[in-house]
Amino acid sequence: LPDRTQEEAEAVRAYGGELIFTPGDIVYSSSKLINLAPPAIKLEKLQILMERNGISFDKLRGTLDAMAGRRVHVIGDTIVDSYSHCAMLGGQAKTPTMTVLFERKVDYLGGAAIVAKHLAAAGGEVTFSTVLGDDGYGDFVVAGLKEVGINVHAVVDKSRPTVSKNSIVVGNYRLLKVDTLDNRSIS
Repeated sequence: LPDRTQEEAEAVRAYGGELIFTPGDIVYSSSKLINLAPPAIKLEKLQILMERNGISFDKLRGTLDAMAGRRVHVIGDTIVDSYSHCAMLGGQAKTPTMTVLFERKVDYLGGAAIVAKHLAAAGGEVTFSTVLGDDGYGDFVVAGLKEVGINVHAVVDKSRPTVSKNSIVVGNYRLLKVDTLDNRSIS
């Protein structure tokens, strides 16, 4: 670890904490997970997954029970995953352009924000630190996390938007995804 990070790790350990890093090459994008599988999981599938990983229901229950009251500080990027549900109006005319009618939009917390929310749902006392834009999505994130009792430390950067990914959906098909983000380093 770099010297500065080592100093920070020692400070965390001095207070009884633990630093846990996740590898950057593994992407746990909430939008990717939502698109890969429906949210409902059959008991049989859950049992197979648990057996494959050597997890019993008692062990799972014990892990969740042990989470109650545990203090956790999540630091990471926030993403707002949006789904704009539309109806198809027309196909291509002179150009490869589809025409859709907007029906409704649903926003979800994603990225590290949903991790914080899940930890709080498991009974943890969660603090969440992230960078947000000075915009409606930033307000949505803070309100959604505070609603479930999460202590939010947001660094609001007026020069960048809150990261959002909006999927345009017709029926069960995602036609287009529009990402709004600023990849500059955080200073």
